[in-house]
Parts: sequence; C-alpha cells; structure tokens
Amino acid sequence: MTPVTLPPAGTWTSASLDISLRRSFLLGTAAWQLVVILAAAADHPQPWLPVLVAAHLVTAAVALAALSRRWLLGPVVVAAETAFLLDCLAAPSIDSTLVLAACWLGDLLNVLSAAFWRGRASWIVPILGVTTVALALVVLRSGWPVTLSASFVVTTLAMVAATRLGLPQVRRLAEWADHEAERAEADRQAVLVATTAAREAAEDARVLHDTVINTLGAIANGGAAVRDVAAVRERCRRDVATMTGLLAGRAVATGTSLAEAVARPVGIRVRRTGLDDAELRRHEALLSIEAGRALAASAGELVLNAAKHSGADEVVVDVGQDGAGLRVTVSDDGVGFSGVVIAGRGLAESVVARLEAVGGGVRIRSRPGEGTRIELTCGPAATSPEPETERDRDDAATVAARIRRRACWILAAATVGVGFVIEAGNRPGRLTATYGMLVLTGALVALAWRVCRDGRLLPRWLTALIVLGVPCGFLLALAGVGFGTDDVSSYQAIGFVPLLMLLHALTPRRRALTAGSIVFGVTVAATAVVLGLRHTGATAVLVLVAAAPAAGLVAAWVGFSRLVERLVATSYAARHEAFRARAETAERQAVLAARARWRRAEVHSSRELLDGVETGRLDPRAADVQAACAEEEAYLRQLILLSPEAYRMNAWLARALAEARSGAVRLVVRTGEVDAPDDVVARMLGTTVLDAVRAMPPDSDLVVGLFGTRSGPRCTLVGAGACFHSRAQGWQERLDSRVAVERCGDQSLVEIAW
Repeated sequence: MTPVTLPPAGTWTSASLDISLRRSFLLGTAAWQLVVILAAAADHPQPWLPVLVAAHLVTAAVALAALSRRWLLGPVVVAAETAFLLDCLAAPSIDSTLVLAACWLGDLLNVLSAAFWRGRASWIVPILGVTTVALALVVLRSGWPVTLSASFVVTTLAMVAATRLGLPQVRRLAEWADHEAERAEADRQAVLVATTAAREAAEDARVLHDTVINTLGAIANGGAAVRDVAAVRERCRRDVATMTGLLAGRAVATGTSLAEAVARPVGIRVRRTGLDDAELRRHEALLSIEAGRALAASAGELVLNAAKHSGADEVVVDVGQDGAGLRVTVSDDGVGFSGVVIAGRGLAESVVARLEAVGGGVRIRSRPGEGTRIELTCGPAATSPEPETERDRDDAATVAARIRRRACWILAAATVGVGFVIEAGNRPGRLTATYGMLVLTGALVALAWRVCRDGRLLPRWLTALIVLGVPCGFLLALAGVGFGTDDVSSYQAIGFVPLLMLLHALTPRRRALTAGSIVFGVTVAATAVVLGLRHTGATAVLVLVAAAPAAGLVAAWVGFSRLVERLVATSYAARHEAFRARAETAERQAVLAARARWRRAEVHSSRELLDGVETGRLDPRAADVQAACAEEEAYLRQLILLSPEAYRMNAWLARALAEARSGAVRLVVRTGEVDAPDDVVARMLGTTVLDAVRAMPPDSDLVVGLFGTRSGPRCTLVGAGACFHSRAQGWQERLDSRVAVERCGDQSLVEIAW
C-alpha cells in the first residue's frame, strides 16, 4: 500500500482532494502510454515503432516519478508533448488509430496542466502547449488538413476552460468541509474543556467538604468529636496534605480503598458485612479509578454523616456484588430524616452527584425515627469504542460522499457542455450522431439531478435507464465518425462516461456500476468483432482504442473516489489526534484555572489552623480554636457553593469573597450553571465585582448573582451606599450599554449583560 502524506492542519479535506486529483491524473497519464503503444503497434509505423515505444515508456516513468512527488509536473508536460509530436509524425494517416490515441494523450495532458499549475500558469501552460503542437502539426505534416490542428485546439481549449471553471467548485466544497470540521471541533473542545473543568472543580469541592470542612466542623462542634485528640490530629495531618495539593493546583486523589474509607475513626462504631477484604479488592480492581474513588468517598461520607447526625451507636456497611459491579449499603437505626435530598447541598453533591458522575446510582430509604438505609451501586469500567472516533469516521464518510457527488455533477455537466462546443467547433454545420449521444447523456444526467439533487440515491427505474443508456451512447459516438471510417480525430470518447459515473456516485452498492460496465464491455467487444469481420483487424483495434478513454476515465474515477475516502478518513483520524492533543492541553489549563480559586480565596488560614492542631500548637478543645474553626468552616462552605460550571468566573468570585472577608463585607454570591463565555468577559466581570467589594464600607451587604436568561447571561450586583452607586455609574460609562443601573432608596441594582 502506498504511504499517505498527511495534509497540513486546517486544510485537511482540501489537501486530500488535491492529492487525490493529482494521483488520479498522473496514474491515468502513465496508463494511457500503454494504450498509445498498442495503437502504434496496430498501425505498424516502421521504422518509428521502437522510438515511439521508448518515448511513451519514458513518459510513463516520468509520470510515476511525479506521482511520488520526486519530480514536478514540468517534466511530465515536456515528455508527453514530445511523445505526442512523435506519434503524429509517425502516424500513417490522419484517421489512424495512433492519431486518435495521441490526441487523447494531448487532451489529458492539457487538463492536467490546467488542474495543477497555479495562478496564470494554469491557463498559459496548456494554451502555449496546444498552440505549439498545432503549429508543429501544420509545419511537419503539411499534407494533412488543418482540421486536425483546429480540432485539437478547440477540444483542448474547451476542456481547459471546463477544468478551470469546474474544479474550484469542488475545492470550495472541500474548503467548506474544512471550515465546518474546524468549527465543530472548536465547539466540541469548548464543551469538553468546560465539562472537564466543571467535573474536576466539583470533585475538588467534594474532597474539601469530605475532609477539611468536616474536620473543621467537628472541631467547632466540640464534645465527643474532639475527645480523642490523637485521632483529631491524624485527621488534621491528612487534611493539611489535601489543602496543600489544592493550593498547588494538583488533583487531590485520596487513593483510599473502600475498606479504608469506612474504617476511619469518626466517633461511631462501624460494622462491615458482606465481601471480605480479598474479594473486595478483586471487585474494586474492575472499577475505573474515578468510579472506585467516588464509591469509597461516598461510603465514607455516609459513615461520617451517621456519626454526626444519626445519634446511633453503630453503622452497618454491607458490601456485595451488583452484577459485575459493587453494591454498598450503609444503614443505621438512628433518628432518620425525611429522605428528601436538597439539590446542590449535602448528600446531593457529596454522594448523589458524585456517583452519578461515574455512572453509579443511589437509593435512599429513611423516615424520621426509623433510621436510614442508603444503597450505592457502581459498575465496572466501560470498554466501548471511543465515541469521537466513530463520529470522525462518520464525518469522513459524509464529506467524501459529498465531494464525490459534487465532482460527479460538475464533471457530468462539463463533459456534456464541452462536448457540444467541441462538436460545433470541429464540424460546423453538420448534424452528426454525436449530437444524439450528447443529448441522450444530457437528458439522463438532468433527470438524475432532478431526482437526486437533495442527496437521495438513484431509484431502480432510473438506474435501469442509465445502464441501457451507456451502450447506446457508445454506439452513437462511434456512428458520429462512421464507425471509424470518417473523421476519426473528431471522435468524442467520453461523452457518455457521466452515465457510468452516476451509477457509481449515486447508488449505495457497486452492482449498478458493475452492470453498466459489463453492458459497456459486451457492446465494445461485439462492435469490435463485427467491424473487424466487415472491414479489417485495424478497425477492430480502433474500436478498442476508442473505448479505452471511457474505460480509463471510469477506472480513474473509481480510483479517485476511493483515494478521496482513504485520504479524508486518514486526515480525520489525524485531525482527531491533533484535536485530542489540543483538547488535553486546554483541559489542563482550564482545570488549573478552576483550581486557582483556592489560591485566590486565600484559604491559607484554614491550612494554618489545621497545621496548628496537627502539630499540637493549638488545642482542638479550646473555645477560641473551636470558634476559629467554625468561622473557617462557614467560609469554605460558601466557597464550595460556587457553581463548578462557572470555572472561568470562580477564581474571580473566590478573590472577591476573600477581599470581602478581610474588609468585613458580607458578600453573598449566587450563581447558576452559567459562566463567562471567555477569559476576556470573565476579567471584565471579575474586576467589576472586585471594584464593588472595595467600594463597600465595613459591616455592609453586597449580593452578586450570575445567571442565564433567555436573552443571554446576566451578572447582577445589589449594594447600598453612595460610594457603591457612584462606582456603578462609572461602570456604566466604561461598559456603555451593557450596564444598567437602577436606584431604589439606598439600594442600587446593577445589571451587566454580555
């Protein structure tokens, strides 16, 4: 298999199309040399035959070298033009098979030049080439009528014009596909980044809740929770490590197994039943890392809640199998509760949301006075194929199909239109059977366009008509040149080929093309036999050469289609890898940005408080220490209530909470699941919120809201005082129409839209 050179990023489909076209044309050029050699052998142009064979073999070799990109197209043009002139010099007559084959070599060469030379050269090179050849024929074969030169000029100019006008249409489709793919990838990356950042931010908040906040709350409550000072210091030691990791921007992986999580000393007796340690480890190994962590943390949180709220002496943790996964049931016979979970708080975040994020489930059974029973389930790690890879494969197939259909319509229209121009230019005033072939092909192409232009496939009745139209078109084209006896150089060999291309591009299976090809082949063979018997063997060879351009073009079309599919698929696979690399980088940056809120919130005081308890500098039983822990707990609980979806804004809001705390301002932040659309807007809103906090006097209230509305996201600020109102008017002047300020008594309401 020939290695595929990947196109540059951002032009995947466009470059794939150009590579496919280049390969198809160059392979066609190399293969056609064998047809010309066959035609030369049939005409016996002695003593020219060895020279012609050598010239065309050299041309084939040069085309194959250009195929591997070792050579440019210039040498191919020079070699093919030279071989063409030698063919015309060696041909016994203007109506010989060699002239017919050579003319099609010249046409193919000029179309190749028009397709792949850049800028003005795409017109100048083929026009200069055809003019040079035409003049050379007039000078070197003065005995021949000038109709051959004129026919060659008209045919080439028409094909070059069609190529230069039609090819950009296909390239525009490829550019559109690149644009759409890039836009879709940008959207997918944005969603992936936001999802990852929100997931990590939510997990960080849960870890903080399960460790630091619970420890601070236990110390603040005093009583039995701080009776075992050694146990309290051990918990503080672990929590200091947790805080250090969060402040450093690292993911805090507890690495705790389910058995360890439920066995931690929390002030209540824990009795575990069900699977033993060995069986539990085997089943935990089947879970993903995220699922195992979520299950252990959720179970540990339920045990801690039982210790804090149930009033029971014992909690039972039963661990069993749930299919291929695990089922953990935590129950107690304590005071119980209503069983209602409040969204965004307590069990909803630390247990329910945590399990659901990894595909697990939670069932809660509890009534006041009847104890609590909570069942956790979590399955093994999934092994399904990556959905993005499947999507890329589908997208690549869709893009390749669109390119194939667009190229088919353009080539069909160009072939029929150019055919009329060539016939009218070469044989003006003559009504030939060639027009019948062009009318038949044009009518069937137009009918197929009307039926299939919206992406539908060919119906069976139209497929049958097109299959029957292929041999009819071939016979009409041959009849146009007297079946090889009249003006053979004007034979139009590919006028009916669009019918075969339609069978390939507009049918789900290749049976239709196979049927059309078989009918075409049988017609060619039968015609060659009949004419060979009625005339000469050279006439039979002429029929075969006349059919060769059609067969070659169909083969090139099929090869082009397959190569487009392969290159687009390869490009999409490479695009996906590049997308994953960019997305991973963006995810890491987003997660770091989300974790920046812990640094900006200035939670160092919480870590220092825990460090003091751990090292013995502070006594957890002292009233001032318990009061400090209560204050830190309340502050941290406010921080973890910041929506994980708003990862861009959270760092700014955390900074605002920290400044409000140090300035004795009572700041309340209320956020929905909405974030600033980008870092620029986040900075604008964040600096505005900080400015509002700094404008508030001590012992004042400020409310900040971040919500989504039908007309777009909104940020609202409500505060009192002349200073705040003055600042709000300054924001209105700076941000113009995006800020609305309303005054109601001493209160000012500011609304910022973007």
